[in-house]
Amino acid sequence: MKVLLAATPLTGHVNPLLALAGLLTARGDNVLFVTGAAFEAKVEAAGLRYAWIAAEGEPEFRATDLPAGAERSRREFERRFVYAMPGQAERLRALIAEEKPDVIVAGCMVLGILPLLLGAGPRPRIVIYNVSFLFHDRLDNAPLGFGLPPARNAEDAARYGALKASVDVAFTDPVRRYTDGLLANEGLPGLPASLTQSIVTLPDAFVQATVPEFEFDYGPLPPSVHFVGALPVPAVAAALPEWWDRRDPSRRIVLVTQGTLANWSAPVRWPGSNLMHCKLVDQA
Repeated sequence: MKVLLAATPLTGHVNPLLALAGLLTARGDNVLFVTGAAFEAKVEAAGLRYAWIAAEGEPEFRATDLPAGAERSRREFERRFVYAMPGQAERLRALIAEEKPDVIVAGCMVLGILPLLLGAGPRPRIVIYNVSFLFHDRLDNAPLGFGLPPARNAEDAARYGALKASVDVAFTDPVRRYTDGLLANEGLPGLPASLTQSIVTLPDAFVQATVPEFEFDYGPLPPSVHFVGALPVPAVAAALPEWWDRRDPSRRIVLVTQGTLANWSAPVRWPGSNLMHCKLVDQA
């Protein structure tokens, strides 16, 4: 089978797709790995064919002219993920014509697949492989991404609903309008729901790399959603830190990371303990 794997050019998005690519090649599939140029060497070191996708050239995604808050978060999200959508879609169409893949497996924020899903032209089957929590609206009205515990009662649900309404006004609805504007420029219909909800419902399959018990209660899920558990962790040859032989074996080691974006970091051990954290070097 010919598989086109597309990953957002961020370490926390590329690595899971590389693990998936290893499984596919091991069973004999023909894999083309598509991501930003910054990861070309890493892809080729894994023994995979590489192709670029629109990533470089977008405006600086950090809205440093704004104070921290909803508007800054929205603008940074749009610049990082949505702005590249038309260029990614154009590149994917070209690769489909050249490679004729049987299936496209895209990371959850490769938004260039949305014009393909919303367009009327022929295309291969499209599968989203999610590298984050499930982007589905919760039954208790809690807004996405806040990690709020399940509502215990009607009062909690009402409070969550009010918070979600404010998030919709400041972030969710403007992002959807911005995305719909880019789609309209290509003569395509707008999203059927919020951007995150559309990412879940539009593809032929949406793969969630966990089990339902790790997720919130979303009620009945679209038939496209498939829980598959975690991928096998590939072996990584890495040198142990210089303090390893001096550690106290009776104390735990805790590794803290900062997610898929702010993760190019240097390990730092706090003196007198086995607690290690990742000191941020560069948010890009």
